[in-house]
Amino acid sequence: MRRAFAGGGRKSSRKRRKRTSAPFSAVAVDPSVPLNNDAEDVDEFDGFPETQSQYNGGEVEIDEEDDKVLAAFMSTKSGPQLTLADIIVLRIKEKEADVISEQPLPKLNSSIIDLYKGVGKLL
Repeated sequence: MRRAFAGGGRKSSRKRRKRTSAPFSAVAVDPSVPLNNDAEDVDEFDGFPETQSQYNGGEVEIDEEDDKVLAAFMSTKSGPQLTLADIIVLRIKEKEADVISEQPLPKLNSSIIDLYKGVGKLL
């Protein structure tokens, strides 16, 4: 029973090796089938006339309410527009200013300062 199991494992590993050695071997090109390399299809394209008829030739009618909404979004009096990065940087600076004003820097012992100066000279 063990031999049959071990032999079966060897066969399946051989099959895996064969599959991975030639991944595209299952796809074959049939030389009797002509390839479609016609450039005529591009020349015959006339656009999309059905979309123009669907939207009345491209003309759009805007009523007064839509005009007011459009004017609100297309305002020329707006100031400089901030990007998301600009807003994030401003918020970070505000938080840093709050933290600095709330907690002053602690004063270090003079012996610790001298120790760090000595380490700085060695480096």
